[in-house]
Amino acid sequence: MIGLPMSLPSNVKSISRTDDVTFNQRQAYALDITLHSPVFTDNWIVYVDKQDYRYLGMDIIDNSMAENSERLIFEGDYTYENINLPRFRHWYYLNSNRYLGSDIIVE
Repeated sequence: MIGLPMSLPSNVKSISRTDDVTFNQRQAYALDITLHSPVFTDNWIVYVDKQDYRYLGMDIIDNSMAENSERLIFEGDYTYENINLPRFRHWYYLNSNRYLGSDIIVE
């Protein structure tokens, strides 16, 4: 999981649409992505900040059970061996916005 979202680009099969959206109160591009090999699922929406092109978060879309779809919101920065990672990954159910938990990188 530490490689998300940085590991996604090598697995992208197609980007079917891009939209201008507001994500977590920030202006963003939404990229609807299909993966070659599923990572949880093969359908993701990745949100990229319009100003600095940072990953803001992503939706993991479960096509077979929509209630299992999840949203991750990224916050903070952590640099490990010259790789910038989000320090916090907050997990929510997409359909209800119910908080599931957070991954936090600590030193």
